[in-house]
Amino acid sequence: MSFRTLLTAGLCIAAAGTALAEERGHVRTFRDWVVGCDNARTCRAFGLTPRDSATQLAIRIDRTGAPDAAPTVTIILVQDADPAPGTRLKIVADGGGTVEVAIGSGATVEDGEVTLTDRAATARLLGDIRRGRSLAVTLDPVPARGETVDPVSLDGAMAALLWMDDRQKRVGTRTALARPGDASSAAVPRPPQAPAKRDGVPMTGPAVPSPLPQAWTEAVMTAFRTIPGDGCNQEDDNAEDIEAQRLSARLVLVSVRCWRGAYNFSRAYYILEEGERPRVRPASFPRVREALPAAEDPPSNRNPDHILWNGELDPAGGTVFHLAKGRGMSDCGEIGEWRWDGESFQPLRLEVMPTCRGLLPPNWLTLFRTR
Repeated sequence: MSFRTLLTAGLCIAAAGTALAEERGHVRTFRDWVVGCDNARTCRAFGLTPRDSATQLAIRIDRTGAPDAAPTVTIILVQDADPAPGTRLKIVADGGGTVEVAIGSGATVEDGEVTLTDRAATARLLGDIRRGRSLAVTLDPVPARGETVDPVSLDGAMAALLWMDDRQKRVGTRTALARPGDASSAAVPRPPQAPAKRDGVPMTGPAVPSPLPQAWTEAVMTAFRTIPGDGCNQEDDNAEDIEAQRLSARLVLVSVRCWRGAYNFSRAYYILEEGERPRVRPASFPRVREALPAAEDPPSNRNPDHILWNGELDPAGGTVFHLAKGRGMSDCGEIGEWRWDGESFQPLRLEVMPTCRGLLPPNWLTLFRTR
């Protein structure tokens, strides 16, 4: 299964259930910029180099949805070690603007990420991002094993910042990044509160029969064979790869292998209710639907939301986790975690990275979170 099939299926599966709250997260890509906002209107945008390379560089802009929240700018470097205190970071825009800060007095560094703490420098850099076409980043002194990196592209930056302003309802206010106006921060509505995190209900009950009763297998496989498109390989040996986990006294979570590859595998999950005639329904792991251009919208992104990549169950904690890798180094894909509440699975967190440019978790875009 191709990366495009994998990733768009993960991003575009329908959201369901009241736990996703009134406002849901969204993600967009604007040329060399990618931006996402979560269910509490906290947003993150990345400016990337125009091509994938081993010496990756990125600029990250973070901002919460609070009316008076200030944006934070972080430069993600490719270094073996953090720059020493006193190292000067110079960011030069193609139009001539220059922002220079020192580690320890205008910026902090951790794990190769330099975050600007000087508000004036941050404001100047945001102005350069709005006006320029690219940003070059250099360190003084140059690291012993430093490598030349491509400049960060600003192609798509204004569209990404405007989209962020719109999601946070800042357009026309003095707090807007792309399209400011005269209105004060008081005109920005307070963001919705993320739902409280609740513990999952432990998956317990009588032991699952081994082997599974024939009636269970037949009921699950009948449902499995109705999966549309190419979401699962309908092979003869699928029925030989069935796993089951007790959810409660009468409910069982049953999964069937869909496909497997070098660093991903997927399974289709069903909730089976015991009885003389077992009843089966697809499990639901709510995610966020994102519309894609027709040219990037393969049939597989219509897959139902009971299919998970690299799913892991924690029966004692009552949770399910998955990590869909866009490629082996895990710099793109989707992360999801859900809790069993006794009747259905409710989301705890959803994170995505739609472009493979060397950005590893936790740099992915959060679309849904709990507090």
